[in-house]
Amino acid sequence: LGLSKFAPLSLPSRRAAMPPLALLVSVASLVCAHAADAGGPEPVNGVMLAVGMAAIIIVGVGLTIAGTPEDSRGLGKLLTVKTSKGIESLPNVIIPNLIPAFTVTLVAVPLSLALGIASGTSPMAAIATAVVAGLVHGTFGDSAFNIMGPAGAMVGVLLRFTTKYGPEVVPWLSLISAALITLALVLRLHEYCMFMPKAVFEGFTASVALTIGLSQADFAFGLTSGPPLKIAGLELSPAVWKLAASIKAFGTLQAPSTVFTVVGFLTMYFLFKVKPTIPWMVPFAVVSCIIGAMCDEDALGIIPLELPNLKSKYGVLSFWLAQPLKPLGQIIAAAEDGKGSYGDIFQGALSVTIVAVLNTLISAQIAKNRSKMPYSDVRELQGLALTHAACGICGLMPTTGVFVTTSVNLSTGATHRASQFIYGICVLLFASVVMPVLAYIPQGAIAAILLISAFRMMPWGYIQKLWEDQKWYFGLLCVVALVCFCIDSVTGLAVGTMAALLVTGKETASGHAELSITASGNKLLEDGSPKMISIDALAVDNVDLAPRLEEEEDSESESETFSQQSELPSMQDRADYMESRRETAAFSRLTSGEHSHSHMAYAPEFDHIKECSEGDAFDRHSSNFDRQVSGTRGLFMDENTESLQPTMRGDRVFLYKFFGQLDFLAGDRHVDRFQAVLASGPKSVVIAMQNVPWVDPDGMEALRDIITMLEENAVKVYLACPRRKVAATLEKEAWYQDKIVNCHRVLPSEKVALIAAVGVSKDLENGTISCASLGALSH
Repeated sequence: LGLSKFAPLSLPSRRAAMPPLALLVSVASLVCAHAADAGGPEPVNGVMLAVGMAAIIIVGVGLTIAGTPEDSRGLGKLLTVKTSKGIESLPNVIIPNLIPAFTVTLVAVPLSLALGIASGTSPMAAIATAVVAGLVHGTFGDSAFNIMGPAGAMVGVLLRFTTKYGPEVVPWLSLISAALITLALVLRLHEYCMFMPKAVFEGFTASVALTIGLSQADFAFGLTSGPPLKIAGLELSPAVWKLAASIKAFGTLQAPSTVFTVVGFLTMYFLFKVKPTIPWMVPFAVVSCIIGAMCDEDALGIIPLELPNLKSKYGVLSFWLAQPLKPLGQIIAAAEDGKGSYGDIFQGALSVTIVAVLNTLISAQIAKNRSKMPYSDVRELQGLALTHAACGICGLMPTTGVFVTTSVNLSTGATHRASQFIYGICVLLFASVVMPVLAYIPQGAIAAILLISAFRMMPWGYIQKLWEDQKWYFGLLCVVALVCFCIDSVTGLAVGTMAALLVTGKETASGHAELSITASGNKLLEDGSPKMISIDALAVDNVDLAPRLEEEEDSESESETFSQQSELPSMQDRADYMESRRETAAFSRLTSGEHSHSHMAYAPEFDHIKECSEGDAFDRHSSNFDRQVSGTRGLFMDENTESLQPTMRGDRVFLYKFFGQLDFLAGDRHVDRFQAVLASGPKSVVIAMQNVPWVDPDGMEALRDIITMLEENAVKVYLACPRRKVAATLEKEAWYQDKIVNCHRVLPSEKVALIAAVGVSKDLENGTISCASLGALSH
């Protein structure tokens, strides 16, 4: 790897080299795994397995060195780590993290065992996965608390492929996903994984709970179901077909398993109600093992009751950490109905990647919010890629962050990710001793553990809140949950995210902005800036122009209504508030519905517009723009409802403040508003850009149309405080240089721009005031 040559690189160079280094692990893992199974279903090739794990360790160490600043290198500094309690030596970190690691082990062993069964793999594969994930991610991850292992979020994805290809496909999904995670890091795609509303993610969580819970019918009721039922031509999730087969076999129900499941579920449910901080699944698993052994003739055989346990399905559970990989070509050839393909396997690995990255980042973020300890997304996902590669080489399951065990790890006092490494060792030791005993856990106990996990996983409080307050998002959550459960998890997430983005795009397309006008007579404040009256631009857009006679009567009594309201002891007593109310009150005035109108037809500053006969086009100073123009008839009204002369209108200045990006969604809406601004005959317009983070090509074109339209109609345009990124984009445009920069109309603040626009200072308009003076004025 050339680590000695790599160390002198600058920090940006080291960061750039991280993803390519991580890519090595995927290539090495695939080669080693393929070589390891060269002899078919033979014992694992220990040499090749060792080579593969050595490659992972070397790459992990290289990434660690690459991510460590040069001043923090050296043996002495490497033995000093940052914990939740501050900087401590590594030996001193071990003791405080022993109890959290052991507690997590007690929770993770029965949970992993149950999730392995629910995923269609073996119990021992899940336990071994927890061991490898704890050791690898605890060494090379970054979050101090995020526990990796078999997770409920993976059950739906893995169950689909184990049903179709068998459990032998799972390690290949893990290996390919390691490469995909690396590719996502190289392309920085992980930054987009969190771009989904909570309703979508909780819908996915609900689908996971449904998949786990409804897949336990056989264990819960002791059913002897046949192969999954299927309807030709209908592609649904295996969980649906498996549930259908279980329902068909309901006549084989066994009372002991049913009673054990119901009693176990209700017992844990009430215990969690009384003391939710205690992981009651652990003592329940211990008690269940004892009861199962007492009912098994090959064990204690004290109770003469036939109670199916794991031994009756999987035999005596033996301890192992690795198994050989079956060649992928053979797996595809033996697929159910002969419909396997490499593309289908790749799609499954992609689903595993998405779920693993999403769950890992969310779990780490939750731990960060609770502990206030930061972490690096990149290094956390590097650890995830290495973990997937290691699990794939060992013939195990893909992993992800587990919410339950992460919460236990944090709540029991863990201070450093050393607890994850110790957890891996604890699971290794614990499983090697008690694995044969775990074979006596009744199948009903496994069902009860998974059912209570699924029940607690369901976001009941959030669902109720959406039902009460946000019906649309409640519907979105339900749709995502049903699509994820019935079809595919990635499809459900994609559908939900797309729907949410479309709704967000529709809202963004409304063009959020604030419109302000100078007060009548261009009144000035004490600091010399003009007094402004604000109008919500969205309120202008949503006016109803349908003529109603009763509104005319309301408008005649406007001043009386305001005088009555002014008697209230509130903020309405303020003169500026009353003036703003008087300006916006005209939105509800009666107007003619016979003419076309723009979004601003009701605004009091836009009422003095030349009447157009039918078929006439708006032509003011030979404007070339053909956008829709207001045809509202009526006169301006001042504060005393007196008619205002057009010449008075021509002295007023408009301030238009963008809120949000200027892009293809909202560009036309903003141009429509400026069309109405132009029709009202302003003296000048100030466009405030400080709230615009970026401008896309369509937004740039809209801004060009706005400025050109105003300039062609002898309305001066001033740009106030554009951000550096936006300013750099604008400076590349010739029209911007010609119409704005060369005329000295880019000013550092709204205040300075308004003073220049009103005409208080000719020096401002002529560009003769220094930048230092402008800065002083802006303050």
